[in-house]
Amino acid sequence: MILFIWSFIVSLAMSIVMTFWVQTTAVASGLLAPPGSDRHLHTKPLPRIGGVGIYLSFLITVVAFCAIPKWGQQIFAPQTLIGFLIATCAIFLVGAYDDLRSIRPQTKLMFEFCAAAFLYFSGFGLHDLNLSIGGYTVGNLVGFTLTVGWILLITNAFNLIDGLDGLAVGSALLSAIVVIATSLVRHNDLMTMLSCALFGTLLGFVPFNFHPASIFMGDSGSMLLGVLLAAATISGVGRTIQPS
Repeated sequence: MILFIWSFIVSLAMSIVMTFWVQTTAVASGLLAPPGSDRHLHTKPLPRIGGVGIYLSFLITVVAFCAIPKWGQQIFAPQTLIGFLIATCAIFLVGAYDDLRSIRPQTKLMFEFCAAAFLYFSGFGLHDLNLSIGGYTVGNLVGFTLTVGWILLITNAFNLIDGLDGLAVGSALLSAIVVIATSLVRHNDLMTMLSCALFGTLLGFVPFNFHPASIFMGDSGSMLLGVLLAAATISGVGRTIQPS
């Protein structure tokens, strides 16, 4: 329980500091984006790279606690950690590039698919489906398809709702609370730790994003949140690799 509380506290503090730094740096550098549609409540250009602060806060928290032998060896298997870091880093970089330069939707979808595949083969997803058709075992294929499909769905759903003050981060906060509760009941220390770190990160971002918002998370943040929450929720019903 101490691990979960400290992961929340550290991520919250990191998020406040990082988001403030990203906001002030973006304004000073002129990295501002005008309202993109009628659903946006703001009328003046605002930074859309808040995902940088979200990613760095979450990443630093996770890596820092994994580096502590007392906790890291009990929570993460090496394969799980490597796959998780590769997938989240890829999604963040694609989203950040799209925030600054813009890329085709097909390209983003391809990277999302690769990230989802990395997560599945790292232990996040449905791995214990006992299904067969005509004598052929198809459990792994169905599990992979459902896992990837779910991650793509949630990732793009969060990507679409960013832009309205507090909507994406508010939805993610509620989802994180549900994942924390579920993980505690199932005694899934890995997902509990990740969810507590994510909850702290999101809570630190809230003051900057609720109306009147001073920064938006952009694709780098919304896509990252989608991947994290999708992996967390589907791992709640699937098997997650545990340290040996």
